[in-house]
Amino acid sequence: MQNRIDLFIIGIYFVVLILVGVVFGRLVKTGKDYFRAGRSGSWWMVGASMFMSGISAYTFVGIAAAIYTAGWSLLVIYMANTTGYILSALFFAAWYRQLRVITFADEGTGVRSAL
Repeated sequence: MQNRIDLFIIGIYFVVLILVGVVFGRLVKTGKDYFRAGRSGSWWMVGASMFMSGISAYTFVGIAAAIYTAGWSLLVIYMANTTGYILSALFFAAWYRQLRVITFADEGTGVRSAL
């Protein structure tokens, strides 16, 4: 009985994911729309999205256990990552905005002309 309920919930989850993909997939026409969200996001929302995309269940569960067993060294690494995000936002965000690049790797590759 429990197995059927689990499979039902997973099925509902997949249906919802497919529906979300179909609905929002119509809004994305080009690579610029995908990466820039049609330039409709405010600066703080885009920055928060970039920061939060680096955080996952691994961060909250796996790294917490690793810090508990290994000590403070991993916590120092995460604090350095946070400092790097802040410095990047302060020094590179305006420059990348002026260059109209789409991704960080795009700046030096010339890919932006293809999109």
